Amino acid sequence: MVLQNIFILQYMKNLFTLSFAILAIFLSLSSCSKVNRKIIVKQVAATKSHLPQKIGAALEVVDVNIKGDMVEYVIKMSEDIWRVSGMTNETANSDRNIANLLSSIDDFTIGNYIGCDMGIKYTYYSSETNKKLVEIDISPSRLKEIHEKVKKGEIKEATMLETIQQEVVQVKSNLPAQIAENLWMTDVYIKGRSMYYVIKIDNGNSASDYTKEDIELIKEGCLQGLRGEQVIVLQKKKLVEEKIHFVYIYTDGEGKEICRVDIGPDEFSKI
Repeated sequence: MVLQNIFILQYMKNLFTLSFAILAIFLSLSSCSKVNRKIIVKQVAATKSHLPQKIGAALEVVDVNIKGDMVEYVIKMSEDIWRVSGMTNETANSDRNIANLLSSIDDFTIGNYIGCDMGIKYTYYSSETNKKLVEIDISPSRLKEIHEKVKKGEIKEATMLETIQQEVVQVKSNLPAQIAENLWMTDVYIKGRSMYYVIKIDNGNSASDYTKEDIELIKEGCLQGLRGEQVIVLQKKKLVEEKIHFVYIYTDGEGKEICRVDIGPDEFSKI
């Protein structure tokens, strides 16, 4: 077999890292049943007891604490992955991005935070150097303000396609990028409602060296990777409703296509 680390799904979620992966962490506090700070304190303690915790292949939540009126998360991620994502403090802390985070959380849960006058902070550090990469700071007043603006229609949450379009621009400017040994992302683009990833397997094998069995493993690996990505599972309803497709085009070192994997609404609905 010529397959080694050729599956791109471990990387795919980096296009959604700060827009959606954080959402999975935020949702871990959604079980508060009363507008009561003590409930949040207990839930944070319970969450802390399960850390460190991997979120997909590139993120790891290493700590959570309550400091004053903020629930603060510490998250590690690969510096290379962060660089490819193109996310800055400015874009991460924009009203639109925070509104997108809040859009998938029920009003009851958000009401608990507003009622307790508490906010949330996410601080990302390099898993290699421990350098601070980006910080998202949602103060109690800003959480309340953005939530009210969304309810009034003053801020509209981005569609999945809009979010993808915005992040493709950021990622594209950092390509080509190595994402694993002998594995490179060389291009990413959108056509219609399909997002295309071009992946080069630069291991010395030509496209003709890959057998049908190899290609089937590539396809199955993509699907298995999706099933294991919490951020994709959380957003599958939007992906299905908007008829989004992810298309992975694998090429050899000379650029000749090995295969392509098209994952669309039917596949997303079964995740």
